[in-house]
Amino acid sequence: MNIIKEQLNLIIPANKATPSPPLGPALGQRGINIMKFCKEFNALTNVYNDSVPLNTSIIVYTNNEYTINIRNVNIRKILDNILRNKYRVIDIRYIYEIVLYITGSNVNSTLFKSKCKSLIHYLEGMKVKIV
Repeated sequence: MNIIKEQLNLIIPANKATPSPPLGPALGQRGINIMKFCKEFNALTNVYNDSVPLNTSIIVYTNNEYTINIRNVNIRKILDNILRNKYRVIDIRYIYEIVLYITGSNVNSTLFKSKCKSLIHYLEGMKVKIV
């Protein structure tokens, strides 16, 4: 049975994990094989478009094994510029474009439709009018 040594919460761009700083040193000092991690992470995140910021939880065990958990896409970072609009209005086409950017999936897929609905509910909760 593996005993948890530490849990790291990082934001890592999809398909962009590299052994260079800041990721490499953060993992290296915890005894994680950096090249193996980068290959696994990039393979896991190839369903997302490049550079989408992903909330990532890395559980490190005492035997230097680890588990990677991609929690959710950091939509807030992507929407920052849009939400600075003082009128708080967004065109529905931008929602589709954002979800396409995040998921890179087919417009007719179930994943695409569910992500669009989630984003619409999120924006409505932030008092953004969708036109």
